[in-house]
Amino acid sequence: MKKITPWILFFLILFSPVEKLFAGPSTKNLLQDVSSEISENGLTVRLEFSKSILSPDEPVFSDTSVRIDIPLASVRPQRRFFYTGDSRIPQIVASQLNAKTLRVQFVLGEKLPELKDNFQIEDQGRTLVEIGRASCRERV
Repeated sequence: MKKITPWILFFLILFSPVEKLFAGPSTKNLLQDVSSEISENGLTVRLEFSKSILSPDEPVFSDTSVRIDIPLASVRPQRRFFYTGDSRIPQIVASQLNAKTLRVQFVLGEKLPELKDNFQIEDQGRTLVEIGRASCRERV
C-alpha cells in the first residue's frame, strides 16, 4: 500500500489543472486603460480590457458614486485612480473587490438629477463604455 500512494499522488498532480492552482491576476482579464471624453452630449468613459468581458452587474447608485462590479476581471495594482477632468464625475476608482471581481466606482462631484435614467453601459467586446447623457450636463 505504501508503494501505491506515491503513484496515486504523482498521477493526481500530473493530470490536475495546474494552471488553475497558480492562476494569479495576470491570467485574468486585466484592465489596461481608462479614458474619458467630455462632449456636449455628456461624459463618455471607456474601460479597455485585455480580453472580452463578461456582462457586468447592474450599476448601484448612491449619493456619492455609481458602482459597477465586473466578474472575472482584475486591475494592477489592486487600486487605481483615474481623473476625468469633468466636475460631474471627477474621479474613477478601479479596485480589486475579491479574487474574481473588479469594482469600478464613478465618484460624483455633485448630485446629478436623473442620473439613473442617463447612465448607460455598452459592452463592446474588450471595451466597456459608460455614458452620461445630455441631461446630466452641468446646470446653466
